[in-house]
Amino acid sequence: MAPKTTADRSAKQQAAKQPLRSPEDIQRWFRANGMSISGWAKERGFSPSLTHSVVMGERKCLRGQSHRIAVALGLKEKDDFEFDDGGPKL
Repeated sequence: MAPKTTADRSAKQQAAKQPLRSPEDIQRWFRANGMSISGWAKERGFSPSLTHSVVMGERKCLRGQSHRIAVALGLKEKDDFEFDDGGPKL
């Protein structure tokens, strides 16, 4: 059996990932499930006003809490590294 290449592993990882959602998808989900954005945010320890900005597509969500909110909502992919202590961890 041939060893797996990086491309093989990458293709398999991509197939396993959920498709990203749009802000409109998230807004429809909140309406369809009768859940408030602020209630969802408070349950998860996020800022309700920042969560609202993320859901409305008003933030780029490049880092910090807005990025974590976007990942939790499925708007962005989770990074392969973390910056908890100031430096990347691969």
